[in-house]
Amino acid sequence: MFRSFLILFFLAGSSLSFLSMGCVQDNRVDTDTDTDSEQPRGGKGDTVLTGSCEGACGDLSTNGNCWCDDNCERYGDCCDDNAQICNGSPTGSNLLPRLGGLAVYDVDRDITWLTDANAAAGTIYDDGNITDDGSMSWTNAKEWVQSLTVGGFSDWRLPTVPVKSNGGYCAGSLCTDSEMGHLFYDELSGTPGESILNSDDPNLDLFVNIQSRRYWTVMSNGGPALFDMNNGSQFPFARSSRQRRAWAVRTGDVQ
Repeated sequence: MFRSFLILFFLAGSSLSFLSMGCVQDNRVDTDTDTDSEQPRGGKGDTVLTGSCEGACGDLSTNGNCWCDDNCERYGDCCDDNAQICNGSPTGSNLLPRLGGLAVYDVDRDITWLTDANAAAGTIYDDGNITDDGSMSWTNAKEWVQSLTVGGFSDWRLPTVPVKSNGGYCAGSLCTDSEMGHLFYDELSGTPGESILNSDDPNLDLFVNIQSRRYWTVMSNGGPALFDMNNGSQFPFARSSRQRRAWAVRTGDVQ
């Protein structure tokens, strides 16, 4: 009789253990929220879109639910100012369109370039042998940038070449310390010895009328220098009597 009691007790305990295990399994909650579906996006008239692309090119707006990336037109959820601020700017680029396409802001250097790299062509300052190609003297180049007013900004200037720690200036190729050298190599992926027009960098499409020629730049001491967009070379202490192209830039953003 005692053996029978032990057998019954063992069987009952096993049943309880089985039921207990089954209870744990039946009440287990799936906490995995990771899915393969894409995050829902607004647009197509189904959602009221808010926000701006200011500081958000290539991503979701920082102050709303609209987008500023390459897919926003497909989803119909572009911010209202996407075309003005980000249109044409490659995702992750440090060059951003400004003033409705009239200028390009370099985030790295905190400077703004005029979109037209030969805007002086045909002006009264174009005093080269051909008066409509943008080639001008050092004096006229400085006077031209000082005469500019674009987007309400009138503090345009020529690109600068900084003095090195040893008191000299970088000469030749790979002079990325200068503003135009930085643009050529770091932003437009130029190659030493080759024209910038040979670059396949999408940032090149942000600008118009880039000339595969020498451009006026200014040394920190105020003297003339040159940067050659045909081969990426920099020439400090240039002759001011020659005719070169001019490309306007200003310090800071234009927002």
